[in-house]
Amino acid sequence: SVCKDGEFVFEPHWLVDRQGDAKPIFDSQKLDDLGLIYWPAQPVLHEGQLFIPLMRMNRKTWGIEGTDLARIDNPTDRPDQWRIEILPLSSLWGIHPIGSWLDDDYLYLMWNPKWNAIATRLPISRLQAAHFKPEREQFYLSQDEQWKPGLVVEDSKLLGLVANSGLTLKYQPDLQQWFVTYADFTDGISQGIVTRTSPSPFGPWSEAKLIYSFDTEYARRPGIMCYTGFMHDQYSSANQTLVSYVCNEESEELFTDMGIYFPQFFAVSL
Repeated sequence: SVCKDGEFVFEPHWLVDRQGDAKPIFDSQKLDDLGLIYWPAQPVLHEGQLFIPLMRMNRKTWGIEGTDLARIDNPTDRPDQWRIEILPLSSLWGIHPIGSWLDDDYLYLMWNPKWNAIATRLPISRLQAAHFKPEREQFYLSQDEQWKPGLVVEDSKLLGLVANSGLTLKYQPDLQQWFVTYADFTDGISQGIVTRTSPSPFGPWSEAKLIYSFDTEYARRPGIMCYTGFMHDQYSSANQTLVSYVCNEESEELFTDMGIYFPQFFAVSL
């Protein structure tokens, strides 16, 4: 997405195979042979490199069979011209990253086991290393609030954020508070996007405040589910930010009405 002449523009990019058909930016023959596709999660930019967690999704069952980390050293070029290095991040089934952020020392990831967020971190000093192995260099926040090697779901601290597929964290220095935005799935299906605050990204978090209800043309249709809640800092001011979400559904209607899956945007005051 870019701003051109004062207008917000969403630009899709894709690769083209030998038959001239479109294929995803993150694609390979190895993935095809395994019956998998990549589903990107929230990226982070660090010293000119872009890092994107990629869920390994089974084409038939849509089960998550692990997570990789894409390292891209030319992110300002068109996505179909990116130089992409794929690094293993997690071999665990059924969980995936739902959010990420940076501080001076670490890249942090939030994960989603059973729809309750947990946290891991990777040292920033290693992100650009030639032999960076994120799966071996990852630490998780344990129930006793210690950072321990690896990713052990059963021993991880639950952060109380019930987000199924995506959230965004933003620090407000003037308020000395973290803001988190996500589609709340506490009741099993989300009715809208909420925000919460905390002095720490690891909680405790305030009560959820509904900032946007999924009462739209698409969300009212039977069988359609809306989810995620991403803040876009590049279009934010001191007191306002832009938030996006998407909808999806399981029938073939998605192939005839692509507007169902087109990202939706709205502004919200902080």
